[in-house]
Amino acid sequence: METGCIPGYATASGSVLTILLSGEREGRNMRAVLCHCRHRVEAGDEAALRGAVREHLIRQHPAIESTDEPVREIVSTGAYDFAYAEVHAGSFADDDGFGPEPF
Repeated sequence: METGCIPGYATASGSVLTILLSGEREGRNMRAVLCHCRHRVEAGDEAALRGAVREHLIRQHPAIESTDEPVREIVSTGAYDFAYAEVHAGSFADDDGFGPEPF
């Protein structure tokens, strides 16, 4: 699944936070795996991620076997958790005390 987002930022727990400008998936925990072609395949849970990885392999890497065992191994060794967070577009000028200290 392609996303219209700013790529992830690592958190202390090792999961990834992806900042989505529209906020449409805010607070939703997801699973993803980064393919060797640098495409991020993501889904809502482990089973859906296996299906999405299989579909990606069939479409983008037909030479790679897309049966249950290789797909299960790809997901079990490379999958990670991430969550979407809403970004509020706007000015911080209204925030009192925000910004550099005046000289």
